[in-house]
Amino acid sequence: MRRLSSTISMALAASAHWSWESSSARSCLLLLAFLIGFAPRITYGMVLLLHAISTLASYRQYVNPFDGNNLLFFAAWPMLAACLTLYWLRDLDTIGRVFPERATD
Repeated sequence: MRRLSSTISMALAASAHWSWESSSARSCLLLLAFLIGFAPRITYGMVLLLHAISTLASYRQYVNPFDGNNLLFFAAWPMLAACLTLYWLRDLDTIGRVFPERATD
């Protein structure tokens, strides 16, 4: 029984490690696709969604901005506005795209 539990715990640790690595790889691929302008409807939307979630999840820091080092969290709001603007204007964003002829999805 002890051997089974150690095998299960090793399998869980390995799957957690693999999951973390694949998550990091997916994030890097998403950011690379975002930077080169590949499939802007999907990549710009995903970056906007992920940044909005992380910005809104930090609501406690916005309620008490002067308790501790919380002022840096306010820099996320202009970035969120920039992501939203970039998503709205994604069809006009063609400079530096790898596939400029596929400007619209």
